[in-house]
Amino acid sequence: MWKYFRVEKDENEEERAYCLKCSKSYVYTSTSGTSNLKRHNEKCLGILEVERRVVNFDERVSREKYSRVIIRHNLPFISVEYEELRDYFSYLNPDYKICLTSDCWTSLAGDGYIAVTAHYVDAKWVLHSKILSFCEVLPPHSGEVLASKVHECVREWGIERNVFTLTLDNATANDNMQDVLRDRLNLDDNLVCKGEFFHVRCSAHILNLIVQAGLEVLSSVLCKIRETAKYFKGSLSRRIALADCGIRPI
Repeated sequence: MWKYFRVEKDENEEERAYCLKCSKSYVYTSTSGTSNLKRHNEKCLGILEVERRVVNFDERVSREKYSRVIIRHNLPFISVEYEELRDYFSYLNPDYKICLTSDCWTSLAGDGYIAVTAHYVDAKWVLHSKILSFCEVLPPHSGEVLASKVHECVREWGIERNVFTLTLDNATANDNMQDVLRDRLNLDDNLVCKGEFFHVRCSAHILNLIVQAGLEVLSSVLCKIRETAKYFKGSLSRRIALADCGIRPI
């Protein structure tokens, strides 16, 4: 039962059990029991869908069965190259993967927004990036709320089985968000290696943090350099005197 629930503290520091499929929550304590969670398991559409779904696809069995079709109906071997037939096979086994990126920001009016972008490489090895969702996020901007927004987007596009990675910056809420989202997608065994490679940290954001940390160490020196440059730029005579110092023999 617990594979469908995640226990977290809410804004009032009270522990609640959140359903990973529909985000509904219940008050949870060590003495309250789990009868309410069991009842939810029996009627949650998301959980029932998982229990009924068959997601295993055996490539070897598929080839063997189509070989029997070729033999039984005396089809030419080249039939496997028929464009429409290949399109049909692709529909039966959508084996492609999509990488997602997501970012949040606040407008000048104080409204929160989140965007989800999909990245994929086509048959000609051309990289494509498409915005899947751009929507407002009401507070609180917790990991649970952000995960629900991204999961809702993934479900609307029908790509739950095709997500490979999710790239985020290093905000604390994002760390929690990817944990929740990974658990939800793993309920159906959708992620490669159980989501071991699911979370990718934004390299540009990491590089920016490194540069900012370096500049902070040098801030006092940089301040003096700026003031020195400002001093000499403020007067032509000062610049001439500086130039004379540069050519004067030591």
